[in-house]
Amino acid sequence: MDEAKIEQHLLDEIHVKSTVFAKLFSKVVKYEDIKNEFCKWLDSRSYDYDNQLAINGFSVKKIHEMAPFLEGIGVYDFLATLRDDPEEAENNNEGKVQTIIIFFARKFAKKLRICQTKDVLVFFTTIAKKCSKKK
Repeated sequence: MDEAKIEQHLLDEIHVKSTVFAKLFSKVVKYEDIKNEFCKWLDSRSYDYDNQLAINGFSVKKIHEMAPFLEGIGVYDFLATLRDDPEEAENNNEGKVQTIIIFFARKFAKKLRICQTKDVLVFFTTIAKKCSKKK
């Protein structure tokens, strides 16, 4: 049931492409506790609840506060990535928005292989600045 809810969200609500769907879906359902937390978010659309899972000092609430440009699946994808790659998390656990921006810049630059990390970092920094101005 939970996996069907996640699938519906990814395909019907946010309309991810099939190639991206497989990666996001497998990442968020890989760990039962992360999958359950994501389902809580799907039900409430809130990051504010008791007894949050924390990985390497990051809870979903903290991740979203640090990077408000991340929404839903991005927050939980990052949480799963922290579990998959604790070394990277340990190196970047500064408690700043730049931590997540740099993390995602590196991650996407490696996956896309169509641009340099610097270009992706500029892109994410621009998004972060625009999101900060909206608040």
